[in-house]
Amino acid sequence: MKCFSAPACALLATAMLLPLGAAAEDPHVMVVLDRASIQVSASGATVVDRTQIMKAMDAEGVRMLGTLTIPFNLARQSVDIKGASVVMPDQTMREVGAGDIATHPWPTPVAAPSYRDVQRKEIRFAGLQPGAVVSAHYVIRTDRPLLQGQGGYFQVVSRAFPIKELRFDVSAPAAMHLNVRVNNMRTDHQRIGGTEHWTMTADKVAPLVNVASTSTLLAKSPFVAIGRSADPRAVGVAYLGRIAPAERVTLELQQLADSIGENAIDPSVLVRRYYAWINAHIALVPVPLGLANDRPRAAQDILLSKYGTAEDRVILLQALMHAKELPSDLVFVPSLPVMWGDQLPLVPEFQDKLLLTVDNGQHVLDIGNPVLALGEYDPEDHGKFGIRIGPGGGVAPLQIPDATATTSNGGTATQLVMLADGSLQGSTTVAAYGDMAASARHDVFANDPIALRGLVSRNAPVGTQLAIVHTDDPLQPSNRFVINTTFTVPAYHGLTAYRMPIPRVVTGTRPMDAFAAQRGPGLCQRTVRSEETQLHWVLPVRVDVPRNVDLSVGAGLGRYQATYIYDDASRTLRVQRSVTLQANPVQCDPAQQAQLAKLAEAVRADIGATLTVTPVAVAAR
Repeated sequence: MKCFSAPACALLATAMLLPLGAAAEDPHVMVVLDRASIQVSASGATVVDRTQIMKAMDAEGVRMLGTLTIPFNLARQSVDIKGASVVMPDQTMREVGAGDIATHPWPTPVAAPSYRDVQRKEIRFAGLQPGAVVSAHYVIRTDRPLLQGQGGYFQVVSRAFPIKELRFDVSAPAAMHLNVRVNNMRTDHQRIGGTEHWTMTADKVAPLVNVASTSTLLAKSPFVAIGRSADPRAVGVAYLGRIAPAERVTLELQQLADSIGENAIDPSVLVRRYYAWINAHIALVPVPLGLANDRPRAAQDILLSKYGTAEDRVILLQALMHAKELPSDLVFVPSLPVMWGDQLPLVPEFQDKLLLTVDNGQHVLDIGNPVLALGEYDPEDHGKFGIRIGPGGGVAPLQIPDATATTSNGGTATQLVMLADGSLQGSTTVAAYGDMAASARHDVFANDPIALRGLVSRNAPVGTQLAIVHTDDPLQPSNRFVINTTFTVPAYHGLTAYRMPIPRVVTGTRPMDAFAAQRGPGLCQRTVRSEETQLHWVLPVRVDVPRNVDLSVGAGLGRYQATYIYDDASRTLRVQRSVTLQANPVQCDPAQQAQLAKLAEAVRADIGATLTVTPVAVAAR
C-alpha cells in the first residue's frame, strides 16, 4: 500500500480521525486536500497536476464519491491517472486497480461520430462506507487552447462542503504577462529569473449554509482564473474568428432558409421559424463549449448530419439568419450559476455556454436547450452576466433578465405502503407548471436516466422506475410537465418502535423546497405549491403525528397550511401541505421579505417533522 507523497499519507491518516457527522444538515463530504500545480507554456499549452483527497461523511457522501469523472478532448488533451486509493474506516488501505479506471465516450442521446474525441476518464471507488477517504492523483495536459492565443485555466472550488486544505501553484514565462485573478485565497507572487510564480492557499474553509442563492455560494467560494489577456474584446474577436468560416451560406442552406421562411419578411417571424426548425430537426449533443473540437463543424455538415452541440446549433441558426441578412449577437454565458456583474474572469475556459441575441439584444435565444421556445432561457441562467459579442467584435457585458416566477405552480401526490418486513413501496406524481415546468424539463433533459432516477426519491434505489410525461396545458401551451415514478426501498425501518420523516420526493421541481430554500428577494413569488402524501401500514401501528400548521403573514402576502390525519381503522396517514404566495416580485420591499422569511422558516421546520411509529405488538408489551 502506498500514498502519492508523504504529505498525502499524513493527510490520509488525519482524515481518518475526523468525526463523522450525524445531523441531517451536516455535510455529506469533506474535502481534506485539493492541490493543483498549473504550468503554462508560451505556446498556450498547460499541464495541471492535481491531487484530491475527500472523505465520505455519510451514505449520501458514499454515493457522491463513488466515481470521479474527468472530461477531456482527446484531440488536444490527455489524462494520466498517477494513482488512486481508498482508506476504509478500519484504517485498511487499498489502491484502486486498473479495472476500476476506464475511459468512456461522452454520453450522447444519438450517435455523434464527429465528437468521438470527447471522452471522460472515470475512477471508480467501489465498496465505500461512511467514513471512508478516497484520493486521486492525475495530470491533465492540454496541448493547445480552444481559442488561438487565448488559452487559460479556470477552477472554482465550491463551499458546499468543508475544505481542510486548498492550494494552487501557477508558473508561467514572465514574458506572457498572464492575467491571474484569485478569489477568497491568500496569494503570494514572485518572479525568479524569467519565470513568474503564484501560490494561492486557503485552509479550514467552512461550508456556506443558508445563503441566498447558489450564485452567492459560488461568488464567496475560492476560484482561480488565468488568462492571456485582461481585455474581453480579445476573447470575442478570437471566437468570431473561430466560427465565422463555419457559418458560410451554401446553396442548400439558402434554399432551406427560403423554404422555412416562406413569404415572411418580418425578422422576428423568420427567427422564430428558424429556431423552431432547428429544435425539431437537429438533435442536441450535450458537449460543453470547453470540450469542443479544434475546428467547428460547418453549418452544411451540421444540417446533413441532423445532430449538433449547442455551438453547432448556434452556427446553423446564424447561417440561416445570414441567408436572410438578419442581425444577431453572440453571448458567452458562464456554465456556473454565478452573477458576478461585469467582473467576469476573462478566460475562455470560464465561458462554457453560447447563446444568441436578436432584435438589438431584446431577445435571448438559448438554442442549446431543446425544450425552450424562442425568447425563453434556462432558469439557471436568470440574472447571469455574459459577454455579448457584436458582428464586428465589439464586446459589452449583458445580463440575462431575472425572470422571477410570477405564474408558476407545482405539486406532488405520493402513495406509500409500509410492508410487514419494513420495506417501503410507493409511487409519486410530480406536476410542474409555468417557470417550474421549464426547470423540470431542463432537469430531465440534462441528466441521463440513471442519474435522474437517483433524483426521484431520497431513498429510492437505482431500480426506480421512471416515466416522463410532457403534456400541454390548454392555458399555457407547452408549460406543463409531469413525472411519474414507482420505487421500493428495502429495510426502510426495523420492526420495533421508530421515528421517521415523511418520505418526500426529490426532483428538479421540488415544489415546496424551491420556496423554503430562498432568501431575500428570492422569497418574493406569486405561486401555489402543494404536497399530498398517503402512507399505509400493513401491520397495526400507533402513529404520533406532528401538529397541524396554519400560518399567514403580511395580510395575504403568504400562507402555509399543513394537516396530518391518521386513521386507526385503515392504518393510513394523510398529509396535505400547501403554500400560497401573493408577493409582487417587482415591488417586494425588505419588510415583506422579512415576513416571507418567517413563512419559509415555518415551511422548513414542518417538512422536516418526524412521525413516531410504534407497532401494536411492541406497544402491548
